Amino acid sequence: MRIAFSQLHVIGTPIWTNNADRSADVTFVTNRSGYVGIGYGIVSGVYTKSAFEYVPSATPSEPDLEYEVVHTIHIPDVLFTLGVEDAADFYWRIWGAISGDPIGDWIDDERTGTITGTPLVPSDISGLWAWCRKGVGISGSPNVTSWADQSGNGRNFVAANSPQLQGNGTVLFGGTNQYIVHDEDLPQPFTIIARFKNITTSENEAWWGGNNNNTAAYQTTPDGSVGKLYAGTDFVCTNTSIAAIDTYITVVTQFNGASSFIRVGGEGNTTGDPGSASMDGVCMAACVTQGTWSNIQLAEFAIYDEAVSEEDLNALVYYMDSVI
Repeated sequence: MRIAFSQLHVIGTPIWTNNADRSADVTFVTNRSGYVGIGYGIVSGVYTKSAFEYVPSATPSEPDLEYEVVHTIHIPDVLFTLGVEDAADFYWRIWGAISGDPIGDWIDDERTGTITGTPLVPSDISGLWAWCRKGVGISGSPNVTSWADQSGNGRNFVAANSPQLQGNGTVLFGGTNQYIVHDEDLPQPFTIIARFKNITTSENEAWWGGNNNNTAAYQTTPDGSVGKLYAGTDFVCTNTSIAAIDTYITVVTQFNGASSFIRVGGEGNTTGDPGSASMDGVCMAACVTQGTWSNIQLAEFAIYDEAVSEEDLNALVYYMDSVI
């Protein structure tokens, strides 16, 4: 049989280990020996037992715990798989069973609590090259002149032909030679993630690309029906989903040779090898090299000078989705 702990006392308030590794320790003491399991998850609003969605540990974290001894159980970094990397309130539940019988449902002698932390942001992920935030560091209103880099690397973007600052902190590019640019090369591998909405879409339109010479770009095909990566090889890495008109969406492009891909919204990756060209200067809302522009409202973007991992991309997508 299983019996509940008559006392399970949590000591202190757990906090995130750090932003990039969303793990934490829960320290507690019981008045019985036995197995203890840990449950963890996120709920919206006020905690209730019925609303709590948790991922229990597959096996007891520390078997045969001694009574009246302080113990620590480590809650691992599971938030990426839960898809709630940005949450500040992270609820946990401890409950136990008698020693030697860890199988089955855990007894509901439980203690719950909240782990608090700060939201994950792009600077928590390694390799950040540049980061322009919604409503932050934008000079000029309504005619934008520059957008300051928030990565700490000083890679500010200069505006061309007066894109327009909007009341919600986004920047509107009219599709006629309006763009922002930082004139520094970005070799492969690199990753660009952006939150924007299309006002219109058309043939030979570029969401981002280079400023000089033959270069990497993310753009539409000549008929405007397909998004593609181009880095010297055409019509290899293409995605039939083009961001919906007048709806904000998060798009990831990773230029990494044969491992390149496009991810639009919550879809899976569309992979292919678009070539090995770098971005010779980085333009957003245009590929000046090819004389193509886009009619978009850009909220925020982050650029990494490496192939960001799938796990970290999940966190970044979650962050970008929360921007607007």
